[in-house]
Amino acid sequence: MQLSKIPKSKLILFTVSIVVLMLGQLGNFWRTVPTAKFESGLTPLCDGFVFGKIAYAEQFGLFKNIGLMLQVTSPLKPKEMSEEQKLEFRMDRTLYSRGAFFDEMEIVNYNPYLTKTALHVFFYSAIDQIFNPSPKTLLSFLYAQKALLFSIILTFIIFWVYKTSNIYAAVLMLFSFTFSPIITLMGKSLYFTPYTFFLPFLAACVLLHMDYKGRIKFSTKHYLIVAGAFLFNMLFQSFEFISTKGLMAVSPFIFYGILKGDYMEMIKRTFKAGLFYGGAIFIGLFFLLLQIKTVKGNWAAATEHIAFSYSKRASGGLKAEKRINKKVLESTKVSRVEILNIYFNEAAHAINIGKKEKFTRYKYVFWLYLISGILLLFFQRKIPEIVDKNMVRALILGTLFAMLAPLSWHIIFRGHSYIHTHFNTLLWFMPFMIFGWMLVGYTIELGVKYFKQNLDSPAEIA
Repeated sequence: MQLSKIPKSKLILFTVSIVVLMLGQLGNFWRTVPTAKFESGLTPLCDGFVFGKIAYAEQFGLFKNIGLMLQVTSPLKPKEMSEEQKLEFRMDRTLYSRGAFFDEMEIVNYNPYLTKTALHVFFYSAIDQIFNPSPKTLLSFLYAQKALLFSIILTFIIFWVYKTSNIYAAVLMLFSFTFSPIITLMGKSLYFTPYTFFLPFLAACVLLHMDYKGRIKFSTKHYLIVAGAFLFNMLFQSFEFISTKGLMAVSPFIFYGILKGDYMEMIKRTFKAGLFYGGAIFIGLFFLLLQIKTVKGNWAAATEHIAFSYSKRASGGLKAEKRINKKVLESTKVSRVEILNIYFNEAAHAINIGKKEKFTRYKYVFWLYLISGILLLFFQRKIPEIVDKNMVRALILGTLFAMLAPLSWHIIFRGHSYIHTHFNTLLWFMPFMIFGWMLVGYTIELGVKYFKQNLDSPAEIA
């Protein structure tokens, strides 16, 4: 479609959505996060690995340890460090990485981060090598491009919600993204590339919507496109939230299968999509193992490290780790019910006015979804001539299935969820809250039609 043929109202809405979302991510304009927390960033320690990698590439070359992040450590051996130096490093684990990045401090010792491909950091380093900007300029650019890409992807999701459901759902989705603390903070994290998490879901939604409308016939090339989007994320974020990403990626196949009323096609397409996604995961795993091998020296050590990482995140038998890390030890004892209770009580939406923080917990949003589902069934009985029964089923069952995506990570990888509550709340959006707001929006539309129908009907005279 040519740009000139797109209605101006849609272009304006698209632009407004991107600007609104970027204002939050770049400057905390909507005050969804306390100022101090926004300025310190979502993942200061993890961002230190990004600084370390860029500085390392500057000093040793772009193609050394491609994609792997690293932490710059003290040029002195521990026994050569004073107590003051040790304390300073314990207080700021990014001290030497930031020194290498901002002050061009010579890198002598470093620790590579082996559980993530993080190809985006390779591109960050390439930009630094090619254009040689000042550290401050480079950082400003990286934040801006991250916020722009994430806002574009979220805006496309909002438009898909609008096309599939209605304007009520689209407005609610924009509100939810805008006033979400985790969405805002993701724009300040160099460690994450959040737009890549949503890319496989969006690609599947767009293609399946076109198939639903009869514009295309979903075929092998379309499976390759959605699997390619999944692989793209794997090369940037590796196995971060892998169970959630997998269920999120197949959720559009469930939704559109129910919407079409063709359950056999739904099963076949979901199974086939799973195979293609599995292939993408296998390729991503191969690249990660190859990178670890360059550091560890052999495939066996690389495989062992992957098994260690899985066990750590799922709270396996890491005796040595338990002795030195109290938080990991706690994660092996906490129950999965306690984990879920933590995340149900996190802030879904927030605004900070002065020293006061007003927020809505996720559990209240979930109650809203439940009430909407009940009302939807009520309207289906009261105004059956207006209601699309397949849409009702697709929204209710699609939302229930989508809820399995975040729950899968919290249940399987309870260790990771217990330790990283500051960013794992993003999982509620992948894609449970997207379907949830569609459910609420469609319920509002039917409610308006129901009450309008009753008002238009003449009252009976006794």
